[in-house]
Amino acid sequence: MDYQNFFHKCSEQDLCHIFQAKKIKDTEIHKIIHDLQDLGRSAKQAEYNKALKKSFISLQ
Repeated sequence: MDYQNFFHKCSEQDLCHIFQAKKIKDTEIHKIIHDLQDLGRSAKQAEYNKALKKSFISLQ
């Protein structure tokens, strides 16, 4: 799935500082979003939220 990074009320540099990373692409969050599968045009936000939750839980 193609996506673009969007930083709402926060800069990329601020997030790098928070996550102690040199680039956002080095963070676990970026990897999870990048690896998220496209669920199709009819997919609801709740389905994506469920997939994201499952990915975050698997990191623990």
